[in-house]
Amino acid sequence: NQRWRNWRDNKQVMKRTIPVFQALVASDTDHEYHQNYGELGYALKDQQVPDWKRAEDELTEAIKIRRDARHANFRAYEANRAICRIMQDPATKQKPPGPAGKDVQRDIIEDIKTAIDEPWILDWFKFDETVIDWLTINDADLARKLIGSRVRLTGIS
Repeated sequence: NQRWRNWRDNKQVMKRTIPVFQALVASDTDHEYHQNYGELGYALKDQQVPDWKRAEDELTEAIKIRRDARHANFRAYEANRAICRIMQDPATKQKPPGPAGKDVQRDIIEDIKTAIDEPWILDWFKFDETVIDWLTINDADLARKLIGSRVRLTGIS
């Protein structure tokens, strides 16, 4: 709850949750509790200086433990992992940004498609410039699907 309440507006307070989640993950020797890994991944991603790689690794572990993406509200793991992967994509940092490698594209697009089956994530991604910009270069059809639904819902483009 502390992480969730503070991730946007009080990153210093949110950052204090990282050692707690690290301890919970370390104590989970049987890898049973996906939420601890997921929360650690979110905190690492959302801190002032994000640790994209560690966040991706923790979210990947949460996904492995959770297994079935149909569990309510846990597709956010894939959504956040997609953002971590986008932010690590060397092609994203080029001027101008270029297309990602085929393996990177496949992994990110797979995460996005899994995530947007959750309606609230679809709504989030419609307005997430990082996701839309990356998709515009790497999967224009999926970008149009997201942007097109934004136009229908809000009347803006």
